[in-house]
Amino acid sequence: MIEKLINDKTAALLSELDDEERQRFFEQRMLQEEG
Repeated sequence: MIEKLINDKTAALLSELDDEERQRFFEQRMLQEEG
């Protein structure tokens, strides 16, 4: 899973987000990697 690719600091940040915000973050991250 992509979650294993993020570092501990990012994981700690995401743990404070709700599912909708987390999903949005991953969508933006995927778009940046594709671009």
